[in-house]
Amino acid sequence: MTAFTRKLSFLVILILGIDFATVHGQVQATNGSIRGDVVDASGAVVPDTSVEATEIDIGIVHLAVTDGYGHFDFPSLPPGRYVVKISKTGFTTTVQENLNLTVGRTISLKLILQVERRGAVPSHSIFRMHPPSQARRFNRLATPISVIMNLPSTRRIHGRSSLGSL
Repeated sequence: MTAFTRKLSFLVILILGIDFATVHGQVQATNGSIRGDVVDASGAVVPDTSVEATEIDIGIVHLAVTDGYGHFDFPSLPPGRYVVKISKTGFTTTVQENLNLTVGRTISLKLILQVERRGAVPSHSIFRMHPPSQARRFNRLATPISVIMNLPSTRRIHGRSSLGSL
């Protein structure tokens, strides 16, 4: 192999490597992730637990199962609002609500399953995340939807606002 051929081969590999890293970086930059651990009330890990991450706005359900260490991972989810539900036979179902996943963000959860009492009606434990700074911001900026729908619009589709029926 001549020196020119070696340099050319090195240059091609370098360019392909940079191109691959760029594409991989773009994939990571458009999604977020949700991961966590499932334990019982005593803190012991709970393996083989069913985990559902539901995109609230479009209703898509992503499924996972905890590993032997009680860990679950949804490594690449589109940004949006999520609800995570965990369930296992012999335990009450636990639901984590109000998860707002943004680009590049990882939400880490520690979810606790309570042992179900014999003869008891199956129940759910629901936890809600309420970030105070966001709640204040949204309250100040809130506009009634009726005001928005009555605004004049230059774009009309079949006699309705281009916003559709909100």
